Amino acid sequence: MSGDAVLRAMEEVETKREGIFVMPKERIQILSSYVYSAGAEGGGTSGSNSRVQRCSASLAHCKAQVKGLQVDLHKCRAEKLP
Repeated sequence: MSGDAVLRAMEEVETKREGIFVMPKERIQILSSYVYSAGAEGGGTSGSNSRVQRCSASLAHCKAQVKGLQVDLHKCRAEKLP
């Protein structure tokens, strides 16, 4: 399975409510996943080239945000956890 098919299958799983959380009744284990870079396809038309550039810029921005959040999380864990 891949992509939308996986999401549809996960939507069909029976769930239970614990407080404010809704979770599957049975554990879902993700065995593998893939991340494709926006520039990995190569080639294309000038229109798709500009989309790739926008996606690459957006991806770089998101990666910078994630890095900042990782640093914040590390600091928080160091302060709060023994």
